[in-house]
Amino acid sequence: MQTTMILLAAAAALVAGFFIWQANSPADVNHVSMSDQSTSLPEILSVSFPKRMNADGMPVLGEVRFRAVGSRIVHAKFDVVEAGFFLPFEFDPHVNSTEDGGFTFYLNTLVSQDITMRLTLTDEQGRQSEPYEFSFTAFENQTTGNLP
Repeated sequence: MQTTMILLAAAAALVAGFFIWQANSPADVNHVSMSDQSTSLPEILSVSFPKRMNADGMPVLGEVRFRAVGSRIVHAKFDVVEAGFFLPFEFDPHVNSTEDGGFTFYLNTLVSQDITMRLTLTDEQGRQSEPYEFSFTAFENQTTGNLP
């Protein structure tokens, strides 16, 4: 009986100690929930690129618009999801904005094909955006062909 009373007293002391410890936790501690983390990830707002381009080797301009709360975008990675022959690439877009911003890129090819790319942005804290896919068709100009 005395052992049971000691165990109950010890359990009560542990429970009371836990609640006192919780009540005395500093209020200024930054508790980050999973939803807070997901809202601070870089976000690709849009990719502007023509649906059709000549497969003549000439560079075609594209533009990326993004939102990066409190951090600069330091890496843009363009993966190939589907293509006949097209290489992935990546670069530092040299963006100084820490909020909404954008940058341009160029694509070219000599091969007629349907291409789907997947873009991922990374900020200076190593956080990655959700992937953004876009597609376009490279075609041979029927009047002149693809001359070297």
